[in-house]
Amino acid sequence: MLVGELNGKPIAALSAIKYPDGYSHFGSFIVKEKYRKRGYGATLAEFGIANCAPIKNMSAYAVQEMAKAYETTYCLLPRWTVVKHDIDITKA
Repeated sequence: MLVGELNGKPIAALSAIKYPDGYSHFGSFIVKEKYRKRGYGATLAEFGIANCAPIKNMSAYAVQEMAKAYETTYCLLPRWTVVKHDIDITKA
């Protein structure tokens, strides 16, 4: 698990798992909303990819809103996307 910090506070997280034979999986990628679109997520993703090198095969979990961006930026072809559910546990 990688955590991106800004001024000592966590603002992003990414699960980057390196398996034998060059396979890597990425998931649980989140950047706090007010820090999105500023390059923090891209920097964390690049760090995760570099730490998993050499990569021969890669998979990732992606919410539908991000699948196209991952395809364009990281050449990941969407096969299945994860459905996002917001649950308010205060009403449970």
